[in-house]
Amino acid sequence: MICQEDKAHLYGVILAGGSGTRLWPLSRQLHPKQLLHLPGCRSGRSLLQETVARITAQIDPERVLIVTNQDQKLESQRQLDLLEPGLSQKIRILAEPVGRNTAPAIIWAAQELVEKDPQATMVVFPADHVLARPQYFWEALFAGWPAAQQDYLVTFGITPQRAETGYGYIQQAEALPGAGNFLPVFRVERFVEKPDKATALRYLEQGGFSWNSGIFLWKAAAFLQVAEKWQPQLLHDLQQIRKESPEGFTAEQYGLLKNISVDYAVMELHDRCAVIPLPPEAGWTDLGSWEAVLEVCSKDEKGNFCSGKTLTVDCRDSLFLSHHRLVAGLGLEGLIVVETPDAVLVARRHQVQEVKKLTDILIAQGAEVFYSPRTVYRPWGTFTVLEEGPGYKIKRIEVYPGGVLSRQYHYHRSEHWVVISGQARVTRGQEVLSLQPNESTFIPLEMEHRLENPGTEPVVIIEVQNGAYLGEDDIVRLEDIYGRQASN
Repeated sequence: MICQEDKAHLYGVILAGGSGTRLWPLSRQLHPKQLLHLPGCRSGRSLLQETVARITAQIDPERVLIVTNQDQKLESQRQLDLLEPGLSQKIRILAEPVGRNTAPAIIWAAQELVEKDPQATMVVFPADHVLARPQYFWEALFAGWPAAQQDYLVTFGITPQRAETGYGYIQQAEALPGAGNFLPVFRVERFVEKPDKATALRYLEQGGFSWNSGIFLWKAAAFLQVAEKWQPQLLHDLQQIRKESPEGFTAEQYGLLKNISVDYAVMELHDRCAVIPLPPEAGWTDLGSWEAVLEVCSKDEKGNFCSGKTLTVDCRDSLFLSHHRLVAGLGLEGLIVVETPDAVLVARRHQVQEVKKLTDILIAQGAEVFYSPRTVYRPWGTFTVLEEGPGYKIKRIEVYPGGVLSRQYHYHRSEHWVVISGQARVTRGQEVLSLQPNESTFIPLEMEHRLENPGTEPVVIIEVQNGAYLGEDDIVRLEDIYGRQASN
């Protein structure tokens, strides 16, 4: 166990910027898997909320950083406050304007921490992992603390239970003498890329290999020294744009940084790395594929997991997930079926690691079904596109209690609002209206307007847009309580 004085220098860094392409179609670029409430999270929390709760049980929220994408910052803040009111004011969020992989994100976080506390030791967590029994992880962290204080870069491996080809591996060498009081800490022999099946079987039989979890522990200053040795240009570029733009980077600035993972940038090059294999009892799962989600779900006697509107007959070892329509299966085995309002995935279980082949095609096509879900989350609430066609779009808009849309106008569209439930306050030019269910109003082109929910229950309205252009970027924002500038 580390002493309270040392614990005061322990900081948590959560990496929450991924897009989660292998969990498409539920995960989208604007609402990735760490913000989802997946079946494997029995608490009903999102993966981000689960990770934050796990970390803040041991680390004060004011010593926690989240690195995420700018598009996901406001929703991340909302989820923090749902977890604990006011939590978003305690946990600092570093928002990347564009994703540049894990090395720039971790270096940025380390620079911030060293400036705050030169003695900072940082533990780095991906936001999309599940730890059923986190006490085993904290025991491993305490075991690895002495090695981290000796300037080792410590990583946490996962003791493999099968010949998995979807993870990288870490081969351990000799144990470090006296490094851990609870669990052995090993010097890293080498990092291995995702192997084929035969190689993974050999690793499992040979022993001494762990899955690479992507969880790390090190002194922030020591990590920056190593980064300066192996990635001097990346370190210099990041320092420079932080100096030039202390209030926030532009996409052009950040996009020039080297796009590289921390494993490639540092870990695989450095000769002073250590690994602590987490025991199977920790219940670690990387919910990186639908196969992994099925593994952690409670299944019926035939090995199926069904959620939503589903009907199955003579089906085995399959996942059926419905969010809108009835999904019916007959005589199926070993399938993943995920239905959303705008896309359906049907895949064999053993091929779900290859979902990225589909999303790569969608990216190349510029397909909206990859970037945005049918229901889009905003800090004030949500909107769902119900129908659209030439010159019109119909939305269902839900405004949370206390939610306030920006004061804005549109160049290319008019809007007609009908209140379905709740009490809406509408600013329309110089008018301020209070609308009850079954009441409506019309917003002409270029008229300033704002929608608010002053009550304690959600406000739901149906919005009908008409115009020559109906894109979300046709918003001229005049005032916004959430500090937004772009059309979101």
